[in-house]
Amino acid sequence: KKKIKELENLKNEGIKIIVINARRGDYVNTSRQTNRGIYLLDSDYYNLAFNRLLSDLDIQKKYKILLFSDDESWIISFANEQLKKIKLENVYKDFEFLGLGAFTDYEQISLMMLGDIFLIPNSTFAWWGAWLSQSENKKVYAPKNWFIGKEWRRANRDIVSNEWIRI
Repeated sequence: KKKIKELENLKNEGIKIIVINARRGDYVNTSRQTNRGIYLLDSDYYNLAFNRLLSDLDIQKKYKILLFSDDESWIISFANEQLKKIKLENVYKDFEFLGLGAFTDYEQISLMMLGDIFLIPNSTFAWWGAWLSQSENKKVYAPKNWFIGKEWRRANRDIVSNEWIRI
């Protein structure tokens, strides 16, 4: 509750919350991933999505980045690498990891819901955080393909809202 209040205060000050979520854990094991028909997102997806997200930022606003993942070291490494490239002073260079171990699943969803801008993987957990956000003019960057195979074509099309940006 303390963290939610802190983020609500930032939002009340006009600071926009960027939520970056990476699911890796069980997806990283390729043989299991192939059998389940789930498309494994690599660093290219996250780089493209983050660069697109950055290009869409309003330079008149301030931003705070929150990281959620089941792979803390990977997401922190990714964020550090990306933040080196940022030339905008309105993006706080310090970010917070709020993933596994730091908060329960319920608390993580509650924190994600405070986001204004989302970079999500093909994860229903991240999807719900973005979907439930009540932020006015929210932006969600999501993968174009969630599943492998022609039989999943419709699911790939329907799982993401038409307002979301597909990468």
